[in-house]
Amino acid sequence: MASPYILTNHDLQFINCAGQDFSLYAAFLNPVSVTTTWKDLNLDKNGNWKPPPNTDTCATHIQPYQPMANLGSNRIGFVNEPLYFDGSRSSSRFDLPVVTYAWSVSGSPTITTYANQSQVSISWPSPGLYTVSLAVTDRFGSSFTGTRQVMIYQDRNSALPGIITVSGLSGSLDGGGWQCQMTTVNSQTTILSPDAIPVGTYLPFVLMVETRYEVLPQIWVNRTVGADGHFNPGYPYSDARILFDGYVQAGSIHQDVDKDTLSFSCVGPQMILQETKTHLLGYYNTKVNTRNSAGQPTSLKTSSMGKGFLVHDLMTADVIHSLIQTHCNLMQFHDCYIWNAAIPTAPYLPGQNQASFNTVYSTLSVNEGTIWGNLGDLNSNEFASFYCGRDGALRVGPQINYRSSEFWQQPTLLGATAATALINFAYELGFDVGTDVSSMTGNLPLLPAQPMPVIFVNPWGPRLPPPQFGRPFQVTPDGTVASRQSQLNGPPILCTFSDIPVPDPDLTPPGALFPWISNNWPQDLAVYPTSVDIPTNYTGRAALVKMIGTLAGHTTLWSTWWPQNSFKATGDGTPTTVTTVLPAGDWRVDQSHVLPDITAKHHKNLVNHYWWEMSRRTFYANNINFNGTITLGMFTAVSLGDIVGITRQNNTLGPHWTNKPFYVTQVDYALDLTARTSTTTLTVAEVTSILMGPIAPAPYPPPKL
Repeated sequence: MASPYILTNHDLQFINCAGQDFSLYAAFLNPVSVTTTWKDLNLDKNGNWKPPPNTDTCATHIQPYQPMANLGSNRIGFVNEPLYFDGSRSSSRFDLPVVTYAWSVSGSPTITTYANQSQVSISWPSPGLYTVSLAVTDRFGSSFTGTRQVMIYQDRNSALPGIITVSGLSGSLDGGGWQCQMTTVNSQTTILSPDAIPVGTYLPFVLMVETRYEVLPQIWVNRTVGADGHFNPGYPYSDARILFDGYVQAGSIHQDVDKDTLSFSCVGPQMILQETKTHLLGYYNTKVNTRNSAGQPTSLKTSSMGKGFLVHDLMTADVIHSLIQTHCNLMQFHDCYIWNAAIPTAPYLPGQNQASFNTVYSTLSVNEGTIWGNLGDLNSNEFASFYCGRDGALRVGPQINYRSSEFWQQPTLLGATAATALINFAYELGFDVGTDVSSMTGNLPLLPAQPMPVIFVNPWGPRLPPPQFGRPFQVTPDGTVASRQSQLNGPPILCTFSDIPVPDPDLTPPGALFPWISNNWPQDLAVYPTSVDIPTNYTGRAALVKMIGTLAGHTTLWSTWWPQNSFKATGDGTPTTVTTVLPAGDWRVDQSHVLPDITAKHHKNLVNHYWWEMSRRTFYANNINFNGTITLGMFTAVSLGDIVGITRQNNTLGPHWTNKPFYVTQVDYALDLTARTSTTTLTVAEVTSILMGPIAPAPYPPPKL
């Protein structure tokens, strides 16, 4: 779920400046009450749990047939300074955009809307704590409202004072999100006492940083460098100044002869999901019962497999949506971005009348436990990672070294390259694109653009390395870059960390150049880190990966492995003894996955190819040779999961690399409020899937059932 944002040299000229300074602003917001809903649980007269009644999720307009309102994080602002909110990334099922947007803002602000009311500019004339709400409606007529809080200070001098230290500000994929610790003067904060907050109620906390750079001696420029950090109507926007959006977890009061101080730790929304409990629930795939005049489903048929939540073409993302929005109200206060997988038919079964296959299941379940635990089970089943970003958004996406050949689908540039992914969307919307694969693209109706950020779609086909990025100096979005992103076979590289200059290929300085770099053209496209440490892995790697999956709705097990010559299959598809000599190393046996539905022969063949492909990807994911730690100054542009390149040419020890891709697994910010220094440390892991090459077809047909 890396960001589609790519640093231009307009950003890099600031990042590489020697003079850097920052200002921190914090706010404690009004408490929010998080609840869970389990109306489907029943007891008989003897006190035994009864199966829940069937719930038609389509007819009742609940998830997955309900939109998600994504409008960004909680915010900090100042009187008469506009804050921008982007609701265009709100989405409905299959990541299709919503139909309408309606904003509601407390106070007496000045409001300007953009891009069909999906974006808004808001400025308040007086300080206070305000709310911004966005109600979105999807094509099914379902609606949902998200709400964020905004602390408006009179000016920067009157913002919450008394912050002494900020430490432990970090986020990691393994840790599931972000956390931080802060010490402040107790008498100057607005934090509530824990005895004033009931059980199930949480105290939001938001931290904002503003950065500036010394481009010439004593000449400072205010500049925020980050993903989509500058508002441009119609384009995605996020406030890159927000370093943390989460909740107070614990505090400690210290009293001495000089002053009272309060130290407290804050954790992202993952803390709440780790506490929120779940009951045993069943979700069942079923068929559409009725449709409206536009062909959209309005009710579903019952399932013969059991009682529970009924969904047409049941996918993992559907259950995730249901957990965090139907059975919990946390998504009322945070964004959510979920990846959907699709396996196109063409590489495996050319000539079929279905262009792609979503990983559909006969049934999926939620177990007794916590929402976070169930999210882990659901996502690991499809080799996905999930975590909360520093903006508080829940993000679900494929782990970098499992995805390899996925491409980024640019929602504003639909065309032939996006057609296969849109076929299923068109069917779900009630349109008919015919059965001839060669003419499906031409039969696609005019569909609205998909929401940002872009979604991953898995073609499981041949791939190319993620392309390098080197475009001339510019301020506005680059059309060439946008066009290239719509055709990428891998996620874009955020930037390159290099020990040598990487010059801009355009030798003609543009007119918009700032004076302090005009004599140094061509501008450098690389980021110079303070240091790069490369841990090398000589042991603990996998010699064999074997995948054992249980078919949905069956008791049959399917096995695949890599290297493929490690075993041979008998007539019924089961593996026998090892037939080759394997190098010493770890043998990874994974039997934790449920395979998608194979009730149709078409699906059976596709799932077989998918399962063999995943054993190969898991093998490469378990054979990382290099990790890395990159240390540099202020760097607010990075997100967890981003792809970065490392170039090493001046080193005397170790390998020489040119833009070797790594993905960001952890980000640490060290902010020294006394010395006025800011240091960013990125922990990265090698993208081994770049070594995979063309896809390897399944060596055996699907086993007999």
